Amino acid sequence: MQTGRTHGVSKATSDGSFDLPLQTKHILRLETRGIGAYSAGMKTNADPSQLLSRITIDPDICHGKPAIRHLRYPVESMLEYLAAGDTFEDLLTEFPDLEREDLQACIEFAAQTLKLKSSHLALK
Repeated sequence: MQTGRTHGVSKATSDGSFDLPLQTKHILRLETRGIGAYSAGMKTNADPSQLLSRITIDPDICHGKPAIRHLRYPVESMLEYLAAGDTFEDLLTEFPDLEREDLQACIEFAAQTLKLKSSHLALK
């Protein structure tokens, strides 16, 4: 399994456009391919609200960061693993208490967060 990578903030390029962090590009690529509710090319019948119910925020777990089902797996870490090239199968093997829907929920959470916050992003 590859280790998760920390990615930098967005920077303006010489032509005035913004260079998004690799993790954001990866999530956007997944969303534009319609993978927010898909996994490894297989459809799921999971309703996005059902998936999002797997993501919990508790001040006593992961310092209040979004985590998977109170299991101390931060959504951010799972997204970093996926962005670094690990597959769902890699993560499910490494973390046997996770389910495929947990990873789908992480992607759905990221997509919904981007939709809500994209108009408020302060790009430097």
